[in-house]
Amino acid sequence: MLAPALVVSPLLPAGVRGSVAPLLFHSTDWFATFARLAGVAPPDGIDGVDAWDALRDPAAAHRSEALITDHILRSGAPA
Repeated sequence: MLAPALVVSPLLPAGVRGSVAPLLFHSTDWFATFARLAGVAPPDGIDGVDAWDALRDPAAAHRSEALITDHILRSGAPA
């Protein structure tokens, strides 16, 4: 399942503004990403992964899989 997300920030490089990033991204990743941008460490044991580097450069490694439910594991780039 793919769901759109919109990121608007002057912190994004001009080259990625207005672009589409084909990232495997889970909703829990927002917490870890926003924690980094706020300058705080996310608590240990959270499921999210900091995605800021991948949002700034979609070629950067982010995650290779995401658990969707207890029996669906999404691997690889979204189709």
